[in-house]
Amino acid sequence: MENSLVGAIGGIVFLILVILGVHIGIALGVVGLVGIAVLTSPATAVSSAVTTVFYFVTEYTFILLPFFILMGIVAGQGGISRDLYSGLDKWIGNVRGGAAMATVFACALFGLCTGSAMVAAVTFTRVSAPSLRELGYDKRFVYGLIASSGAIAMLIPPSALAVIYGLLSGESVGKLLIGGIGPGVLMTLLFCLGVVGMIWMKPSLVGPGRSSAVTFKEKVIALYQMWPVAVIGGVVIGGIYLGVFTVVEAGAVASFAILVIGFSSGHLRWKDAKAGVLESVNISVMVFFIFASARLFSRFLALSGVSAYMANTIIGFGLSPIAFVIGISIIFIILGCFLDSVSMLCIMVPLLLPVVKGMKIDPIWFAMVVIVAIHIGLITPPVGLNVFATKGVAESDVSLEDIFAGVLPFFFLMVATLALVIAFPAISSWLPSLIEQ
Repeated sequence: MENSLVGAIGGIVFLILVILGVHIGIALGVVGLVGIAVLTSPATAVSSAVTTVFYFVTEYTFILLPFFILMGIVAGQGGISRDLYSGLDKWIGNVRGGAAMATVFACALFGLCTGSAMVAAVTFTRVSAPSLRELGYDKRFVYGLIASSGAIAMLIPPSALAVIYGLLSGESVGKLLIGGIGPGVLMTLLFCLGVVGMIWMKPSLVGPGRSSAVTFKEKVIALYQMWPVAVIGGVVIGGIYLGVFTVVEAGAVASFAILVIGFSSGHLRWKDAKAGVLESVNISVMVFFIFASARLFSRFLALSGVSAYMANTIIGFGLSPIAFVIGISIIFIILGCFLDSVSMLCIMVPLLLPVVKGMKIDPIWFAMVVIVAIHIGLITPPVGLNVFATKGVAESDVSLEDIFAGVLPFFFLMVATLALVIAFPAISSWLPSLIEQ
């Protein structure tokens, strides 16, 4: 049997396993291991599996992932999110639709404390949704806004997806993290403009608003309450950008800082901190397992010649880099209807990298396009992980149908963000080009 045929059969078997509901890590690992054994020998397959696991165990940058996950969990528990939303609401809440825009900005700034879109969505479903509903906001609008805005947190550094992409591709994690700032700011602004537009077209989305104005003194106090976010942002973004810390050092210092802030403010207890550490370890181990399995699967595809054949075929079509990137974006949006973000990256990145290199596409720009496209999948049915996460902590009168209906306008705003990032590569590549690491 020819190697390419073995590779094709392996790909089909993998798809069947995923459709049958087999865990993505098991499906990747089993197909990769058996495929390598068929192409070479069982001993070589076992050796590949061992070296693959060893590679990830000794990968220094992998330390970042549990740090960033821990930051998000602690930030959600430590009262930082509550103070952040309250402070922003005091400054812009009296404007029509201001409380909704405060939620968008809070999700974006909360991204400085977490690399998880779901953590942000769950946190602000608890923090801002009750306040918005008390002000008379339409429930579909409220929960659609929060489920969608949570995705912004995964663009703003520290981004877990940027770390995962860097580990899979070998690109500078520091540049990938900084590359998310432009798309994150752009999406935040488009969401706020979208809120204004939606309220203008349908005034019934919002209620009468607050009966009393916020004093200047209250606004100043609110600024002081938001200092933890400024500290974390300075450590992560400033430290990496100015070269004060390496990426891993920035993650470690920021994690330590957020723990100190949580304990000193009285919002974080030892019991919560311990639970947060255990949860971050559990999530990291799950991601590690998928990583290792994906690496084994990509080795199988490389040995079979499928990766090279796909790369040569795509390049042979004569597509321009823009046309190729648009096509890949559409594929990721479709995949987002069925797979989670980590699985999409682990499956697709090893396949696409030879094509990206062959077409001489800016790797940072391409990475940001992929990550933005994946964000769209966080709110699309039937998977829509952010929607399900929001539903899990939403009030009892809110259904999945309500939230999916609410995210629809923001879906188009996310697509607009993606289109602008594709059309203007400097949005994602300019800042990373200014740093050396």
